[in-house]
Formats: sequence, C-alpha cells, structure tokens
Amino acid sequence: MKLKSIYEKQSQMIRDALEAAGAGVTAVEWVGSTSIVSSEGEGMPGTPALDIIVECVVCPPRQRQIDALQNLVLEGSSQAFHFHGRSPHADTVGGEDYWFKNYATEQCESYNFGDVTLHYTPKDNIFIHAMRASREYMKSEEGRWAFEAYKKRKIQTAMGDLQFSIGGINVMPHLRAIDIFPDFFLYKMAKEQGLDTINRHAMIYYNKTNGRHLPLPTPQQPPLHKLWDFVKPVRRGQIKTAAKVSSAALALLVLVCVARSRRSML
Repeated sequence: MKLKSIYEKQSQMIRDALEAAGAGVTAVEWVGSTSIVSSEGEGMPGTPALDIIVECVVCPPRQRQIDALQNLVLEGSSQAFHFHGRSPHADTVGGEDYWFKNYATEQCESYNFGDVTLHYTPKDNIFIHAMRASREYMKSEEGRWAFEAYKKRKIQTAMGDLQFSIGGINVMPHLRAIDIFPDFFLYKMAKEQGLDTINRHAMIYYNKTNGRHLPLPTPQQPPLHKLWDFVKPVRRGQIKTAAKVSSAALALLVLVCVARSRRSML
C-alpha cells in the first residue's frame, strides 16, 4: 500500500528530527482512518492522508522542537511542517495534542496524496490511548461491526447525507443554510456524531487486551468558544461587524431609556 510506504519513510524522518531536538520520542504511530484495516483485510474509506502520533517526554513542544519540524521537509513534499498550536478537540478528547501539518505535492482531486497531520503529544496521554483503542478495535474480529458502522457513516457523509442531531433534531440543514462553517467541518461533525458507542466498546476492548483500567469515554460536545476557530474567515469579519453594530445599537437604546427615565423623575 502506497500510504504505508510513505508512512514508514516519513515517520523515521520525524523521529530522527525530534530526537536530535531533544524531544525524547517514546513512540511514533500511524492512526486515523487510513491506518484501519479490518479483520478481513478491507481498508477503511478515507482521504489518502496520514495522521501520525508522536509521543514525547518533552511536551508541550518547546521552540527547539517546533523549529526542528518547521525545518523538516518530508519526502514527497515541497515544504516543511506548519505549527498549528493546540488542537481544537483537545478540550473534548482530553489530554494534550499539538498539531503540525505538512502538505504533499502529489495532487489527488481536491487534496494532496500523503498530506500529514502530526499529533505531538506527551507520553501515556489519554488521547493516544483513545486513538489506539479505536484503531485496534475496528481492526479486530470482535470490532467488525464497528468497522462496518463507521464505514457506512463515512460513506453517507461523503455522499452529502450530513446529519447532526441536537435533542433529536437534525440541525445540519440549518448549519448549511447560514453558511458560516466550511464543508470539511460540517463533514467532520456529521462523521463523528454517533461514535460514542463505538468508542466505549473500543476502550473496553483496549483495556481487556492490554491489561489497563483506563476510563471509558463519555459523550462530549465541542465547547462553544471553540466553534469560532472553524468559522469561515470571510464570515468572521461579517459577524464581528454585525456584533459591533448590534452593540452600538444596544448602547444607544440604553442611553435613550436612561434619558427618558431621568425626564420622568423631574
């Protein structure tokens, strides 16, 4: 498999660069949809990109580690990693997760074949265990049902059947109508909802097969303040302008009410 070959080459380059920068690398692993192959040898559908976890003693990354990755040009890429800071989902998943992104040069429809999202995390982080658990469970015979359920969900959302329910109501049509979030974010929301049951079974399986007693994941919604990170840049300006106008109008209304109140007291 081409992605596996890319991972093997790039993971060693990443490890060498961070080791030289004193990160204290304890593990490098391929995670995410492209790392999942079922017990019957079927690969999970997904964009041909890599999610790589790097577990390090030194975390958060210091400037020395950031510089090492921002100067590292991977094979098949024309540029180095870009540091994106703490991941948007760190608050909901738990633990620390810092993103570095590298964009490959081989075009494949609307994305690049071999794009890399590097997750820089501390040693023995719960985020790592959660990613390992879902990967290993869906690769197992016991988790075959989970593989099929997740595959079906991904195909449905990729075909445009986006659903995201709050209180039993599908709010996705409304989110698409207001047009403030990019399509990839709506796709992610729709794809991930409904995974709570799979994630719980995955962690039970992971604990059982690894002799661990890690806590089971609980259903989470992203903090509202984090949603702002995903708003389309052009919409951010419009929203800020509207907020300023609304604030000014509200302030004027308050002043008018205060003036009227004072007049009535005279």
